[in-house]
Parts: sequence; structure tokens; C-alpha cells
Amino acid sequence: MTDWDVEDVVEVLAEAGEGVETLDLSGNKLTGDCLQPLCLMLVRGGAPNLRLVKMTGQPELRTMAAELLEGLRLARPDFAFEIGD
Repeated sequence: MTDWDVEDVVEVLAEAGEGVETLDLSGNKLTGDCLQPLCLMLVRGGAPNLRLVKMTGQPELRTMAAELLEGLRLARPDFAFEIGD
């Protein structure tokens, strides 16, 4: 999966993501470009039950995710990214 694919996932979650609590994007070839549309969708109220996005295997995303999570916590205090090696 690439950043472009995540944009498709974000569109689906925005429209019909009420039942999704965890999204596992681990082991893909993602860059920081995929995080912004995901966070924007969450701030706008999409996928209201989504609490965790897993992105293990992509440690290069850790810094950007931490920065975006700071702002996101104002709108979604119970949300978390799980990013590791």
C-alpha cells in the first residue's frame, strides 16, 4: 500500500467508517504524506469510533505522527498512532 491507497481508505472511512475502531497500515510503503489526509478526516469527525492507527514497520513516520497527534488530540483525545520498528 502506498500514500495514494491511503487516500482511498480515508475517503471510505469518512463516508462509512462508523464501525472501524482500529486501522492497521503496518508494513506498507507510506510516507508522511498519508498522515495529513488521515488526520484531517479525523478532525472533521470521520470514522468517529476509530481509536488506533497501527503503522508498525515504518519508524520514519514517528516524528511527523507525533507532531500531528498533538493537534489531533484537541479534537480526538482518545486517538493514538502506534508506530514502531
